[in-house]
Amino acid sequence: MFLQSSPYSIPLVIIIFFSIITICYINLLDIFRKESRSTIESFIIIGSMIWMLGNLLELEVVGYQLKLLCSKVQYIGIAAVSISWLTFSFQYTSIKKWQTKRNITLICIIPVIVLILVFTNEFHGLIIKEASLGNFMGFSVLNKVFGVGHWVAIIYLLFSILIGSVLIIQMLISTNYTYKWQAWVFLFALTVPLSTIMLYLLDIEPFPHLELMPVSIGLGGIITAIILSRSKIGEIVPIACNNVVGSINDGVIVLDSQNNILDINSSFQRIFNKHIKEIIGKPLEKVFPYLSSKTEELRSRNISNGCFYIYREDKKDIYDINVSNIFNWQGMHVGKVVLVHDITELEKTKEEIKYLSFYDKLTGLHSRAYFEVELNRLDTSRQAPISIITGDVNGLKLVNNTFGYTEGDKLLIKVAELLKKSCRSEDIIARWGGGGFIILLTKTSHDDSYEIVKRIEKNCKEMGNPKVSISMSIGFSTKDRNSKDIVVVMKEAEERMMRRKLLNGKSIYSSMISSLRRTLWEKSYETEQHGERIKKLSLKLGNSISLPANKLDELELLATLHDIGKVAIPDEILTKEGALNEEEWKIMRNHSEIGYHIASTSPQISSIAKGILFHHEWWNGQGYPQGLKEEKIPIISRIVAITDAYDAMTNHRPYKKPISKREAIEEIKRNAGVQFDPALVEKFVLLCSS
Repeated sequence: MFLQSSPYSIPLVIIIFFSIITICYINLLDIFRKESRSTIESFIIIGSMIWMLGNLLELEVVGYQLKLLCSKVQYIGIAAVSISWLTFSFQYTSIKKWQTKRNITLICIIPVIVLILVFTNEFHGLIIKEASLGNFMGFSVLNKVFGVGHWVAIIYLLFSILIGSVLIIQMLISTNYTYKWQAWVFLFALTVPLSTIMLYLLDIEPFPHLELMPVSIGLGGIITAIILSRSKIGEIVPIACNNVVGSINDGVIVLDSQNNILDINSSFQRIFNKHIKEIIGKPLEKVFPYLSSKTEELRSRNISNGCFYIYREDKKDIYDINVSNIFNWQGMHVGKVVLVHDITELEKTKEEIKYLSFYDKLTGLHSRAYFEVELNRLDTSRQAPISIITGDVNGLKLVNNTFGYTEGDKLLIKVAELLKKSCRSEDIIARWGGGGFIILLTKTSHDDSYEIVKRIEKNCKEMGNPKVSISMSIGFSTKDRNSKDIVVVMKEAEERMMRRKLLNGKSIYSSMISSLRRTLWEKSYETEQHGERIKKLSLKLGNSISLPANKLDELELLATLHDIGKVAIPDEILTKEGALNEEEWKIMRNHSEIGYHIASTSPQISSIAKGILFHHEWWNGQGYPQGLKEEKIPIISRIVAITDAYDAMTNHRPYKKPISKREAIEEIKRNAGVQFDPALVEKFVLLCSS
């Protein structure tokens, strides 16, 4: 009653049927592939179907109102196609900067306004100005006069298809050889709807009362969907390239199944200094033979990654290569992606780590880890006899405490140079830790080892450090039979070294203290005579208060070494003519603490360490470094404080003229109870007056 059969019914039903089949096909295909990609192409076809259904029903139904309603339904399809086609184009061409909520909202504004106008057309007539029933070939048809809103919808549809088509065509044309035919098929699919829209705008109607636009868009959508889902055009190039490959720093080259070059990214062009136009379509073996041979080597070994080198002038670049096969959705091998990653810096870092593992960073000698590896490797009968020499730098802690770790490091470097000079090129010299060194000598007898030890000791005497002499305690042992454990040999060498260190300890430290004293006399205004004068005055004062013999011994030593810490004070401060500024005074005051550390390190003078530390403390607690006062200050420190001040005032200094003994005594008396112990000052004045 409400339907009639038009001549366009069967073709439209067939197209709609195929559209439904296509939609089901591409969505089921995604399910089988376990993909979750957006199927916007389905919405293009659905929009076309709504348009076609509206057009078909408009032809089939009877009655003005029903035909008018079906005519309005068609605008839903127009709006859906406009929005989905532009959205699809942005997504498919991977133009991420356009895929924003704001842009999608802007795309929807005009179609939404048109739909509002369509369903409120009775109030304004902006979509359909006039509509009336007519007759065509005996069938009832709706004759319409369109308003401005209709033409806006059509022009916007044309605009969306044109913009989207240009983007996709541009992408497809840049696609390389293997996919060119697909680009032409896709181009043909796009020309169908564009042609029908142009015919419509030019008012050319090959089939009166049948709108070709939804039919053409539906057909174009079906062709597009089939091409995309079947051949996955752009799956290898350029979508992956635009999304990931184009933005990474690694070089990427895409090959077909015959190893022809399909595409490269910008990083590959930069790495190999080749432009894409020079190599596209060419066999890999002709353009990059070394890369081709490497990929073939990996294929033959059934592995996916390796590395190769590129030499540029005096530089060697190292690249990691990773080959991945590409299979289409049918499981057929269609090509390869070769990833080239610059690992030059990584390899340098590995070499540095290896160097640090096997070499001592400070001295450049082998590390303990390397020595242990080589010891296990060389501990064979073919290398016998095997000798091991162990050595330890004497007084390293003293040097560190006195001059700082920088000077200690310089001493260790000097020792390393000395050992290299003393040993043979094939000998393995390693730093064992701290001031300890160890040497592995293969095919070396006990006598030959002893000659090397004597050479080391001789060079120690000849190669002096500017501030302190070089001294080592050395021990050695030899494995002259296979039954002897190499660990036992090492232990014997260490024990002999420790015995030497204990036997020579006193003389070693005495020698180093003497060396430090000489250094002090050379770099400051302190002289040997100054030390002797203070020693005599201090012993007089000590005897006058009946100090015990052991304290007198300490007092004598303190009088001589109280300023030993000045060896670590910069020369420019020690020899400055004129007053020191606040920063310089802060540095100068450190000398008592430095002297304390020196004395603490040396067994012979450790008893006066606190005496050195506190000899600048004041009776009233205003001295340094700890602000001790009165009886808490060691007696020997209080004595040296008076005698040192007296000698400094009465003897010539470049920065100050001497004063008379009477004036010096008066100055000391004025400071009694402030800087100096008043009881000791009283005794000292009596001694000086007698």
